[in-house]
Amino acid sequence: MTEELSDRDRAFEVWIYLANKAGWDVTEIFEESCGEESKPILIEGVRYQIRYGLRVRSMLADDSTGHLTHRPVLSYAAWVEPDLSMYELEHPAQAES
Repeated sequence: MTEELSDRDRAFEVWIYLANKAGWDVTEIFEESCGEESKPILIEGVRYQIRYGLRVRSMLADDSTGHLTHRPVLSYAAWVEPDLSMYELEHPAQAES
């Protein structure tokens, strides 16, 4: 019997699968200190965080009042952001001087 994945874990798996399918070299980093809302990965040697949360605008069809209405809501999604904590970043004004 296979273990059921949470929506978050499933979103992480799908993101990694799609990135690999698109030709990116993605490697998972297994760390004990990973938070619930992110997962560290390497994409072609650069460290990123896969994030999961309310991110995508969608429309909700609601007919609970007897009249069909549509309203915008946020839906859950997975996305990546570079992990800049390992880099020393220059402020643009410093680079000009």
